[in-house]
Amino acid sequence: MTLVLIFLLLCAWAINQNQASDFERNLQAKQTQVDKIAEFHADEVNLRLKTEKERNDWEFKARSYARGLNEKEQELKELRQVRAELLEVIKKHDTILASRSKVKIESPVAQKTITGKNFETGIASFYSWKGGGYFAAHKTIPKGTAVKVTNPKNGKSCVIVINDRGPYVTGRIIDLQEEPFSYLFGGLSCGVGYVEIGW
Repeated sequence: MTLVLIFLLLCAWAINQNQASDFERNLQAKQTQVDKIAEFHADEVNLRLKTEKERNDWEFKARSYARGLNEKEQELKELRQVRAELLEVIKKHDTILASRSKVKIESPVAQKTITGKNFETGIASFYSWKGGGYFAAHKTIPKGTAVKVTNPKNGKSCVIVINDRGPYVTGRIIDLQEEPFSYLFGGLSCGVGYVEIGW
């Protein structure tokens, strides 16, 4: 009877051990599944975060690029405006020079008239005088004398009045005010020019 009881107890213990092992294996399998699911969700979350970060970076770059384009367009617009203003100024300046070269302004009344007895050739320069008019500077011709100045290359001539002394640069014989110089040479860009003067 005792042996039977011991045998039954051993069988019950073996059954319990098998059940415990099965339970432990099932538990480990469930834990493995849980770990895999958690890992999958973690990877998915990381992927979403990475994608969102990249999207934000690209959006920032796109906004920066668009802002840069707007700034460049504004600068280009301002440069075009400045260019248009400069062209307008140049156009007005050319118009003024053209009108001076075509329209002969009357010379002021001289105290001494041209007799034609004196004649001289040489280089003429120009200077700016706040009063304007057809005046010139000469080293020796008396002030107030009317002098006819001719550009032999184009045949243009005008009458000016000596009101100052000069020029004091070697090789120059007369220093014309801007208006007569511009008339004789079609502008001031040449700086100096060959003339014939008579008085």
